[in-house]
Amino acid sequence: MKYKREEPFRYSFPDPIDGELTLKKLDDETTFNIGKATIRDISPNGIKFASHLDLPVNDDRILFYITFSIKNKKISIPGNITWKKKQLNQYIYGYQAQNAQEKQEEIIEELKEYAKARLKDN
Repeated sequence: MKYKREEPFRYSFPDPIDGELTLKKLDDETTFNIGKATIRDISPNGIKFASHLDLPVNDDRILFYITFSIKNKKISIPGNITWKKKQLNQYIYGYQAQNAQEKQEEIIEELKEYAKARLKDN
């Protein structure tokens, strides 16, 4: 398993959040909505998620999109799966985001707001 410990910011969700996975074949630009993902943690550059789907790792012919909501704001992140690990009846994945600087900043701001709201609720 590959970890990016040098990343300045990684947020682990106390209760994983739901997301949708979309696959785009780069050779013919075909797009498929392939299923659900459960996001466990996120950084501006990547995501750790779980799914019942057995997805390919490091396939340059495919671009994935993970779409999810944080505090009612919908975010879609393009990227590639860099590792997977089988765990009981599902797979755990490492996802390398292909984010522009603006998207990274958006993720950080949304996570800060999410964390503040959770602190107020507790």
